[in-house]
Amino acid sequence: MRLGDLMQLSDDQFDFEKMQVEWIARKTTKRQIVPLHPVTADHVRALVGRHEKLFPGGQAKKQLYENWHMLQNVAGIEQHFGFHTLRKTAATLYEQAAPGSARFI
Repeated sequence: MRLGDLMQLSDDQFDFEKMQVEWIARKTTKRQIVPLHPVTADHVRALVGRHEKLFPGGQAKKQLYENWHMLQNVAGIEQHFGFHTLRKTAATLYEQAAPGSARFI
């Protein structure tokens, strides 16, 4: 999932009975359906109903990046990396471990 798609998610895109999230990817305009991990589902349930979007306001993305960089500092990572690099690396590792699984990243 791309960061832009994540920031646009709303409550009604989550199906907790089927344990999945569905959206139309902004870059490809393709319908995406991804399974939800139970821990992720619990966190999302806690956010449901608070705002129209899961991550409301223009500050959400900025705050996300600030927190991400702070975590990297705490971890002692001197050369920061962004979400695109993380997504790309995860997709590569998933694909190597289980061919076809990268489509969920």
